[in-house]
Amino acid sequence: PVGMTSTYTKDNPNADSDTDLYASGAEWISPKTQLADGDGRKVVLNDTDHSFGWEQLQSAGALGQRQWAWETFCRGAAPVFMDPYLEAWTGRNSPSGTTPDPQWNGLRDALGYTALFASKIDLEQAVPSTSLCSTTYCLVQPGHQYLVYQPDPGGFQLQVTAGSYHVEWFDPVTGQLTDGDRVTLPTGSQSFTPPASFTADAVLLLRAP
Repeated sequence: PVGMTSTYTKDNPNADSDTDLYASGAEWISPKTQLADGDGRKVVLNDTDHSFGWEQLQSAGALGQRQWAWETFCRGAAPVFMDPYLEAWTGRNSPSGTTPDPQWNGLRDALGYTALFASKIDLEQAVPSTSLCSTTYCLVQPGHQYLVYQPDPGGFQLQVTAGSYHVEWFDPVTGQLTDGDRVTLPTGSQSFTPPASFTADAVLLLRAP
């Protein structure tokens, strides 16, 4: 596969090149937009080297970094962290011997968790949708599988097709899975509320038998 990343010039470093990327002959792209949709036009590798610089990542903190990883994944793109790992860079990364800088552990964990859920669903069939869930971050195969990310505390709405589903909740803060019951739902908008133990964002996975 041939890929292309976003570009800029010294004369106009803020120029938006993403339109050119999507219109190019490249098979995968790394856009400049921080939250770029993987809408089927291209394979989107949303890497922090191009879309979410290290100073912005630091300012976003653990919650903002985690939200970016899950929001990117649930919009159909692949979140990629340009991890400095053991490279010592003033202000950016301070490893201790063979121990990576812990300030980036939350983002590393978030990417691992998105990879876990990528293995739980059929990505070939799951399509990103901004309209079927009120959070706008969901991967859906109607009647079969629904993966929803809620970046804020509290409940949300999800438009489902009638059927029987297994419910699974995931706490992105603690990494804990809550294996729920099987529920039978009618067609239409359904309300979901994360478990009371969740303190911030949440992930819901519904899967048909």
